[in-house]
Amino acid sequence: DKALSGKVEVDFLGGASFDNLRIRHAYISYANWLIGQTWSNFAVPDYIPETVDALVYAGGSIKRTPQVRHTSTFSPATNLVLAVEDPKDGSIKQRLPALTARLNHKFADNLTVSARAMGHEKRINEDEEMAWGVGLGAKYEVVPGTTLKADYYHVKGDSSFVTYANKGVVADITDNLYQSEFDSISVGITQQFNDKLRGTLGYGYMSFDQDAGYIDALSADDKTKTNKDLWQAWANVFYSPTKPLSFGLEYVYGEREAVAAATPNGSTKGEDNRINAVAIYNF
Repeated sequence: DKALSGKVEVDFLGGASFDNLRIRHAYISYANWLIGQTWSNFAVPDYIPETVDALVYAGGSIKRTPQVRHTSTFSPATNLVLAVEDPKDGSIKQRLPALTARLNHKFADNLTVSARAMGHEKRINEDEEMAWGVGLGAKYEVVPGTTLKADYYHVKGDSSFVTYANKGVVADITDNLYQSEFDSISVGITQQFNDKLRGTLGYGYMSFDQDAGYIDALSADDKTKTNKDLWQAWANVFYSPTKPLSFGLEYVYGEREAVAAATPNGSTKGEDNRINAVAIYNF
């Protein structure tokens, strides 16, 4: 007598050329269990201010992982979600999956919060370190039509869950392991002006710990790719003339500072300055 359901969702944003078919979500749900690939239990997108860009901005994450998840409901306002999930990031090996936990609580009809934690092993050759992280998100409807969102992460030794993170673990020539550590936050406000028009102002920031051993263990090329700090701010509007159609327009500006200067121009600075647009048809 338990409900069994499933979901499959794909897009064409896969591969190095960003035009190959990619699985986004593919899972089944039975009772309180979920098995398959969907949003990470640790890096949830619920508290990220709305963006036109499908790849999200600094301070946020849109990680989807293969996982096995169980939800325990304590009350209509509170539930605990536990999961084992795949933490691979392409630069490191693991023997075991990541363990993640998420506690959701609804204080009132207009305030929802989520506290999260994760931990897993990172290995280089036979050496290992424990990666861990915590997160806290909140969504608050100030008045009908005006919503605030905020999301915070503190992570050590992992680059698989939060977008734009540096390599989680690196090794020096004697196989000593060093871990990256960072804090990130995103905040934003969305205003629903009327049934057809809404807009969002958002800001995201990431600050990375400058551990001397970690930096020394990086190659010269990796140092130019490693962030010291990173921020982005954006403003957008979405217009829905009829129910299935929506059009979005967004301006984003951001800056990054690298650990070391790039060879071509001798600068540690980078800039993101662009306009995004999207057309959506819901069916």
